[in-house]
Amino acid sequence: MARVALRADARNGQSIGVMGRLGCVCEGVTRGRRPAADGTRQDTALLSMLAPEWPAAKEQLLARLEA
Repeated sequence: MARVALRADARNGQSIGVMGRLGCVCEGVTRGRRPAADGTRQDTALLSMLAPEWPAAKEQLLARLEA
């Protein structure tokens, strides 16, 4: 796999933070991407990880699991 992309509601700081701690890089925010449950338009944060970034991210994740 060359690239993994993850999306979250831009208001969901907790999920975005987790993705960042896993090693994903924020590529930006798509504004008004879809309707939200409250009737407003939802902005979506896009984060991704490229294949060359995975070995370091994996090492960091395994270290966190061991701690």
